[in-house]
Amino acid sequence: MKLVVCLLGVAFANGQAGQEQRPQMAETVFKNVQVLKGIPVDEFMDTTGMLAAALSLNCIDCHTPNSVGSWENFADETPLKGTARRMMLMVNTINRDNFSGVRSVTCYTCHRGDLRPKVVTNLTVPYSAPVEDPNEIQILPVSGGPSADQLFDRYIQSLDGSQQLANLTRFAA
Repeated sequence: MKLVVCLLGVAFANGQAGQEQRPQMAETVFKNVQVLKGIPVDEFMDTTGMLAAALSLNCIDCHTPNSVGSWENFADETPLKGTARRMMLMVNTINRDNFSGVRSVTCYTCHRGDLRPKVVTNLTVPYSAPVEDPNEIQILPVSGGPSADQLFDRYIQSLDGSQQLANLTRFAA
């Protein structure tokens, strides 16, 4: 009997230890989240920051000025928040219907750091040399290649294996 109780305790403890902490979702932490539901708080904050940057805005432009003093006030409704929600739904629809759900169009695609999107493009842009932005990250889909773990294993092997890596005690830059 003691063995059964002990084994059940170990199985229960292993089940608890194996469960990872799930991140809190935006709609459980913040009030009045309507479009960006189902994403972790960190991703929510990053997304709203990208929205603000795409239009050269800051938090108080979409939220009320009295939000600075109270987290509760960030939930207050404003006309710009309503517009942002409609625009996010439009961008999501464009990406879903035209790019197989791949995020190809963003707020920045049209706004380029301005509150109003450019209706007519500046023709010097498409006809001049492309501007290389060293901070731009382009993620290309990879298929059929080795996984990140396989690449890392090959890298360790190229360093004469894990024993050499275990002897490493410091890194000098």
